[in-house]
Amino acid sequence: MPPPKGTHNIIEGRGDYDTTSIVHNDTYPAIDSAKADLSGKAVFISGATRGIGRGISVSFAKAGASMIAIGGRSSLGETAQALKAAAASVGKPEPKILELKLDVASRESVDAAAVEIKKTFGRIDIVVNNAGLGPGGGLIAESDPDEWWNTMTVNLKGPYLVMRALTPLMLEAGGLKTFLTVSSVGAQLRSPGYCAYQTSKLAVLRLTEFLNAEYGDKGIIAFSIHPGNVPTDMVFGPDGKVPEEIAHIFVETPELTGDAVVYLTKERREWLGGRYVNVTWDLPELMELKDEIVKGDKLKMELLDRIPAGRVPQSLSTLLTVELKNPVSLSLTMTDYSLAAGLARMHPFSRSARGKYDEDVGEDIDDFTVAGGGHSSRRTELTSHQLRISHVLKSFLVHNRVVSNRDAALDSEGLSPALEALLDKPHIEVPAELTDRSHPLPEYFISSSHNTYLLGHQLRGKSSASAYESTLLTGARCVEIDAWDDSDNTDEPKVTHGYTLVSHIPFRAVCEAIRDVVDKEAAQSADQQGYRAAPIILSLENHCGAHGQMRLVEIMIEVWGHRLLSRAVREKGHQEQESEDEQVRLEELESKIALIVEYHFPSEEDSDDDDSGDDSSSEEEEVREARADYKARKKAVGSGGIIPELAALGVYAQSVKPRDDSWFESKLYEGPHHHLINVSESGLQALMPGNNESIARHNAQHLMRVFPKGTRISSKNLKQVPFWGVGAQICAMNWQTFGGSMQLNEAMFSGTEGYVLKPAALRAGGSGRLNTGRRKKLRLHVAGASDVPVPDGRDVDDIKPYVTCSLVHPDDVNGKHQKSKTKHYRQHKLGFLHRGENPPPTDPVWDDVLEWEYDDNELVFLRIFLKDDVSFAENQIYAVTAIRLLYVVPGWSFIRLLDLKGHETKCSLLVKFDFEDI
Repeated sequence: MPPPKGTHNIIEGRGDYDTTSIVHNDTYPAIDSAKADLSGKAVFISGATRGIGRGISVSFAKAGASMIAIGGRSSLGETAQALKAAAASVGKPEPKILELKLDVASRESVDAAAVEIKKTFGRIDIVVNNAGLGPGGGLIAESDPDEWWNTMTVNLKGPYLVMRALTPLMLEAGGLKTFLTVSSVGAQLRSPGYCAYQTSKLAVLRLTEFLNAEYGDKGIIAFSIHPGNVPTDMVFGPDGKVPEEIAHIFVETPELTGDAVVYLTKERREWLGGRYVNVTWDLPELMELKDEIVKGDKLKMELLDRIPAGRVPQSLSTLLTVELKNPVSLSLTMTDYSLAAGLARMHPFSRSARGKYDEDVGEDIDDFTVAGGGHSSRRTELTSHQLRISHVLKSFLVHNRVVSNRDAALDSEGLSPALEALLDKPHIEVPAELTDRSHPLPEYFISSSHNTYLLGHQLRGKSSASAYESTLLTGARCVEIDAWDDSDNTDEPKVTHGYTLVSHIPFRAVCEAIRDVVDKEAAQSADQQGYRAAPIILSLENHCGAHGQMRLVEIMIEVWGHRLLSRAVREKGHQEQESEDEQVRLEELESKIALIVEYHFPSEEDSDDDDSGDDSSSEEEEVREARADYKARKKAVGSGGIIPELAALGVYAQSVKPRDDSWFESKLYEGPHHHLINVSESGLQALMPGNNESIARHNAQHLMRVFPKGTRISSKNLKQVPFWGVGAQICAMNWQTFGGSMQLNEAMFSGTEGYVLKPAALRAGGSGRLNTGRRKKLRLHVAGASDVPVPDGRDVDDIKPYVTCSLVHPDDVNGKHQKSKTKHYRQHKLGFLHRGENPPPTDPVWDDVLEWEYDDNELVFLRIFLKDDVSFAENQIYAVTAIRLLYVVPGWSFIRLLDLKGHETKCSLLVKFDFEDI
């Protein structure tokens, strides 16, 4: 996967993953080339024989390009066949393919190819300069001059010759007039031994800028890309494999590069002229940054003002202006970078500034996050083939009679069938009745997201349509849209928080992203045995006037079509419409998009729904100012009510903010038929625990949505387990970080499709009391772990890993949980003084038993942390997981751990759960 944002390593440049808040290593629906229409267009791709070039060529075929010229030094037959198959696979006409034997370093060869393209196609719309040679060559004094110059010739002279030969035809023919040159992030680096490669890639950036500068006024658009770190022949070692030290970085796919190239060139994007784009950036989000990029003249190679040595900036903004003006900049020395990193640590929301590792705080979720909504239990390439069992744990399993000596394969690094079976054994099993969809909708917990469109901070984060895709595909089933009128285009409402520092995105783009997820899940449902697509519930918060609301309705109907639930699933006159006790069943919603629409009481007055919870005098100035501005904007918009056309789409959920306690004490006065109580976490907490049973009985037949209080600006989360304990179906989570509450959300919905049947006590006819009256004892036998993930900068030999666990119970309203931990493990430096095995710190063994006693309850969870016992400093969290005890499989199991971004790790923890009535 890409390195963490801002990380400097041997492959990537500083800041190269900071331009957009999301990065990708594989293609994604928003840039799917099959959605493009390049019919009638002519394209040329050099270096198309294999790898990236073939991937780009295939994407153009899927985009319906009518004429595709492919050039290469070797046979192009396989590429040509791949193009025909790709076009057929998406129902596009077979392109006219021109195979060109091409040496880009030869003027005669390139000129001949240009003549053939003009003769065969009569035009050229898009040229992709892809041919090149990879890194290598050694240090300058040790390099071969001929090899050095050959790299420069292919990587620099080659693109120049292609530009020279095809520019006249491009000018003559008109059309898209786009040149795209494959450069590299290596252009920003100075890696010893890669002089020729990195110099050539830097020079080709300037060459491309010259083409744009010289012919831009004639309509030509020329820009460069970093194609991602694709494992091609260029980076293979002598053994035909990617070297181990960089294998974890070379994970991008040719499909990502190809679809990104199509996305960037499928229409004229004049503003990209002369700029550099990394295809791993989220391209729709990059498009949203257009005005900022153009205004700041960013993504170009420029010399910036430097901070004189020894000078301390008078303000933080002084330095940030220097560092952030251009993510791609020649002026940032390592000194600049270190200063910036030091100042970043002073940021009030940074982990370092807090001075401790808060167990409730995670790191930013990104495109490689697999957890949050229950999907981390699904099998992947890593969990299927890359997990191992350390030698010491093999011995432990033999000693405890879990496997025989023969099955332990102690003389082998590999795994026997018995060990593979144990490693593959799920540590949880969701009872089948909990995913039965025959019950009424209010009887399910629903994996839910708050402010789904936001990436990061609640006051100044970016809005992105791709956030809906990533949130839904990691397991959310209920997402939120805040819709506002767009003064620049009244026919196209926008989605934003309402705070002035939060960017906005078109409502239509959000609808398209959700539509793509629905279609993708429908395909998965057909292809994967046992997988069922589940309905998506959309919480729509409206800030639009009557015209804007009508446009919301029209856009939803246009984009979603049959996917939208626009009327009751049963005809009028059935019990569903006549009785409050009859609700739609989950299975009847199929995989539709169902709306939650606001309902305003006939006598309702404007109210502040941005609940701050705590005394506002303790808020930061930034929060107070932002909230005041937000309230002013809401007041300016007013609450003119919901138009009938929009109200009609709230078929099974009409959201109300309660005015009094009648909704749980007796009956909601003046309420709609299918009402949903929309309440803040602090508003609900104020009613607990004294009214728990009454609230639970209400929630057995009606929906409730609980949203975070307004002071949670840094995307920390509400603590939802007590709210689940009173039957709140929709606990809306800030899905921006993988903190404690998101870890518990993952545990609740693990192994499901985002809907989990509530305990009988919380369903219709239930008592509303979860505790059974019995006491339980949990014993967790913690054996050891394999492959502890140690962060960069931490000496592996110095770590002292240990496991600490917190038992989370619905009665823990105050947030205090029972904790227990193992002793720390430290490898004996003098192994000859130690009896028995002495594994490295990354394969620790504890053989400890942790115990808890608690009131029996179906909503009890265990959070597990793998930490480092650091003397005189904070204990860093290396890996985490959380488990709903109801799902636990008895006996010994390996639990796969996640990092604080919700990424998979290779770390597994060997444990055994035992329960006892006391």
